[in-house]
Amino acid sequence: MSCKMCGRLERWVDGSGKCAECKKIDLPDDVVNHPKHYTDSFPLETRYLIEALLNAVCESTDLSPWQVFCLGNMFKYRLRAGEKGSAEQDINKANKYREFFQEGLDV
Repeated sequence: MSCKMCGRLERWVDGSGKCAECKKIDLPDDVVNHPKHYTDSFPLETRYLIEALLNAVCESTDLSPWQVFCLGNMFKYRLRAGEKGSAEQDINKANKYREFFQEGLDV
């Protein structure tokens, strides 16, 4: 896919149609559609990584919807740790969702 700003062929063009370099150009942060804490650390938006993980989990396990939700949140908070506020807080949130996930295994 090619970047709609520079035309460069990029493997990691996301839903915005921009390559990683063009995304770095000083444009206002789109806090609803493409928040920086989900786009700055990886060449692909975090939501696409979570979507791929959860699709694979749903196809190959018998986890409950609640457990899949918890798994997605564990992954989200670990991926964004330190990008939005405190890394320690994000890791603590991920750990809390891990507890919820494990409680669901005992049911």
